[in-house]
Amino acid sequence: MKKIFQLFSFFLALCLGVMLFAQDAQNVSSSAKYTPEALKARLDTAVVQAEIPLRVPTPALKLIARSVVGTCVKLHYSQATITPSLCSEWFKGYFQMLDPQKIYFLQSDLEEFGKYEELIYFKGQPNLDFAFLVYQRFLVRMREWCVYTFQALNEPCDFTLDESMPIYDWPDDHDWPATSAEREDIWRKRVKNTLLSDQMTQENIAKQKSQESSDGTDVSHQAVYTPPPVRQRTQNATINAFENRLKVEDIEVVSYFLNAFCSLLDPHSNYLPPAAKEDFDIGMSLSLQGIGATLTSRDSYTVVLSLVPGGPAARDGHLKPGDKILAVAQSESEEPLDVVDMPLNKVVKRIRGAKGTNVFLTILPEGSSTTYVLKLTRDEIKLKDAEAQSSIYEVDGKRILCIYLPSFYRDFEAFGQNANAKSTTTDVLRLLAEAKKEGPVDGLIFDMRDNGGGSLEETISLSSAFLRSQDKQHLNTIVQTRNSRGDVQVRNATMLEPLFEGPLLVMVDRGAASATEIFSACMQDTERAVIVGDPGTHGKGSVQSVADLSSVFEIRKNARLLGAQEPGSVKVTIQKFYRNTGGATQIKGVTPDICFPSFHMASKTSEGDLPHVLPWDEIQPAYHTSQTNLKEYLPVLKDFYGEYAQNTPAFVRYTKEVEEYLKMRDKRSLPLEINARRAYQEEETAAVRRMRHFTPDRTPDDAEHERLHDADEKLYDDGAPREDVIFDASLAIMGQMLRIDDETGKKAFSISK
Repeated sequence: MKKIFQLFSFFLALCLGVMLFAQDAQNVSSSAKYTPEALKARLDTAVVQAEIPLRVPTPALKLIARSVVGTCVKLHYSQATITPSLCSEWFKGYFQMLDPQKIYFLQSDLEEFGKYEELIYFKGQPNLDFAFLVYQRFLVRMREWCVYTFQALNEPCDFTLDESMPIYDWPDDHDWPATSAEREDIWRKRVKNTLLSDQMTQENIAKQKSQESSDGTDVSHQAVYTPPPVRQRTQNATINAFENRLKVEDIEVVSYFLNAFCSLLDPHSNYLPPAAKEDFDIGMSLSLQGIGATLTSRDSYTVVLSLVPGGPAARDGHLKPGDKILAVAQSESEEPLDVVDMPLNKVVKRIRGAKGTNVFLTILPEGSSTTYVLKLTRDEIKLKDAEAQSSIYEVDGKRILCIYLPSFYRDFEAFGQNANAKSTTTDVLRLLAEAKKEGPVDGLIFDMRDNGGGSLEETISLSSAFLRSQDKQHLNTIVQTRNSRGDVQVRNATMLEPLFEGPLLVMVDRGAASATEIFSACMQDTERAVIVGDPGTHGKGSVQSVADLSSVFEIRKNARLLGAQEPGSVKVTIQKFYRNTGGATQIKGVTPDICFPSFHMASKTSEGDLPHVLPWDEIQPAYHTSQTNLKEYLPVLKDFYGEYAQNTPAFVRYTKEVEEYLKMRDKRSLPLEINARRAYQEEETAAVRRMRHFTPDRTPDDAEHERLHDADEKLYDDGAPREDVIFDASLAIMGQMLRIDDETGKKAFSISK
């Protein structure tokens, strides 16, 4: 989900505070590098005296811009047209693309450039002159910020004043400052927050070392790298940030401008210039080698988009989607490299490395204002960890098979030659068969929490394995797709008879998306399974395709204009998914039959929270049949859950913790008075620790993964074993389903004959 203007409170407030380390530590010692004289000299040469040229669009750049917009308009699902209203949004969106936190531009800047609003797209040509003029102004404003911040960091700060910083979730929640004085007050508070954040961090470090020393722990080895004082390293970081923006290539500036347009169509369409296309490809390979995480750029930060099951990051258990990577080091003794405002491809190259080597990442967790350093050992994914896994549980003498499914996967290359090639369906049916050899399987639970999707074909195949169709002319519909022309394709079940007829329960959460939502929706609409989990799944019901611009007619016709410039690619949304009942999975996703309280509800990360999302709509229903009498007995099941939630101590405690966490995350200001900040941080740290305590921990229990003994774990865990109360509740619900099924003679939740 690239280009998302998702500005959580702590991230907004800590822009300066998280820029902790400098960029060129290999050749200059820290002591010499961070002296006031050296920093002032660098400010003068790298910022104050730096030339900010007005870039000139070349024929190649104009051709690329014209082709990107033309391709998006032609292929995008919405069949958008360039209207004055869209141009107005594009105009504002470009300023927000460059300055999403609204700390650089003034309102007068937008007013001054207002004449370009109607000329941003003229006779089929995006106005790159405007794009370069605005970028030049952006650098001027950024230089002003750098000079102000540098000087303010030399001034004393009073942490006894009762003041705070406002918290915003989205750019539209506030406007750009109206005056220079108003903007400088924002900058002043950001500098103050940087210094206060560091003071709080140093207090926490001192407290932790004191506790460890009193426990008899040898802490002498922990101070392997001592960073310079916060004022000096932040001054250095502001210079780095300006230099990074000054040195971007022309094609990158054009990409900001074009992506401001693409983001208006939907959050998943964007232009991938050559370097970004490399990021896209590297991201895919990074999922297989390195730390096992897919990364994206968001508001000047490198953000974790998803984790690959079985990869080093997923096995470690600390890193989570939404976390920000602030700095990267290759050893404990190396000065971390600040990666804020650094292009994604350069960040990825820093993180990648040979199998078996370590990388040290400075992390700002999503929903927290406290950073920590995470050590990961680069590795390849252990495919076994990424496959479906199963366990057997007993409730009242009934055997319940639980299958954890991290993704919908298929070995496409081998599949065409071998029907039993590695795939989700093959593995699930194998696990089911193996369980039946041990004894009867009375109920089946699918744990699909955090399953971001995968192969559509596997979704259809797996769904088919649990449905009964009347005959080949009346196959149950699994999913429908519609393209921009309105053509609807109906995807039916691939078999007539189910391979399991007993009660079925599917666990989902806010992280369940795409293919997982298709499977869950099909099971729900056919009354085949009880769906339980967060109040809603992710809600991504769209399909994207990547078009290589070198094959676009406009580019091929005018290829001579490109010269040595590579055109890049466009990722564009081309289809939407629909349930067999006709409703889209877009935005609404799947609402479980039984909803649990969830920490995830504090995060505005679902599809419906994003700007410019495709709307929910519906088409004609497709053929499907009810497999059970689930709807008749669902009220009884809900009553059982209500009593369970009220009378199970662990679940009652969990519900209370969720309520407290949501209250904490709902606060809209960050205190800048030291005592109020201490209380705020204590509350925040405790809330995050409790949230992590209830997070499922599927880390393999072997000597290779000793993270429970890592000092960083103390940020999240008080030493008590983690609790998966959601699974416990789901297991209890399945037990009740089996009891009801027995009482009704297999006529409640088992497939009707």
